[in-house]
Amino acid sequence: MTDHAGHSNDIPVNNTDALDPWVKNAQETGSKDYIKAHRILADYLVNKMSGPVLDLGCGNGVFLIVLQEKGVKNEWLFGTDLIAAHVQLARTNTGLSSIETADAASDAGIPFTGIFSVVLALNWLHVPPMDGN
Repeated sequence: MTDHAGHSNDIPVNNTDALDPWVKNAQETGSKDYIKAHRILADYLVNKMSGPVLDLGCGNGVFLIVLQEKGVKNEWLFGTDLIAAHVQLARTNTGLSSIETADAASDAGIPFTGIFSVVLALNWLHVPPMDGN
């Protein structure tokens, strides 16, 4: 199955037992709204970004994978998550070492320095399938 841009909706991830339940559901049932939403946002951002991207709460790294598919340089991709197991899964799935366990709302902040052209917190993308299933 492909999306509007002709991309496969199957995101290659490892260890599906540890996946976010929405992604696992999308992969097991064929509901691809979760992946589609990420691709739509990436299509919008990719030509507008001028530097590094920070995904706060990156989970298993699915949005970072979509950005990799769109040709964003790995050295521009950063992520954080509160849960160490998610960070490890995201590192495995993306091949990136620039993903850290962190709470951006804490006094410690994020473990990266520099300027980001885009900072995202995509928890709002955790929505039920758009087709009502």
